[in-house]
Amino acid sequence: MIVAVKTAAFASSSAILVCACPPSSGAHSNRELERELELGLSGLPAVRFLSSSRLLEPYPVANYYDAAADRLGDIPYTRECYAALGTAIALPSP
Repeated sequence: MIVAVKTAAFASSSAILVCACPPSSGAHSNRELERELELGLSGLPAVRFLSSSRLLEPYPVANYYDAAADRLGDIPYTRECYAALGTAIALPSP
């Protein structure tokens, strides 16, 4: 994934946003993989990486997983979580 993002970053004049979303129920958080992505993409001027923990910092959500919506439509998060994700994505980089 790192190679693909780097290739795209050098081939495009558009900015690229890479987000590691919070794990859904039953999935395990992989902080090591997120850290590897963050380190691999750091220094690329057109690439912004948001870890799963940073996505929920500006607008914390206690219960972000919606089991019923995930089961019915593969939409794993609550409305509040989607609002938090959208807020984090829209905010400028720190």
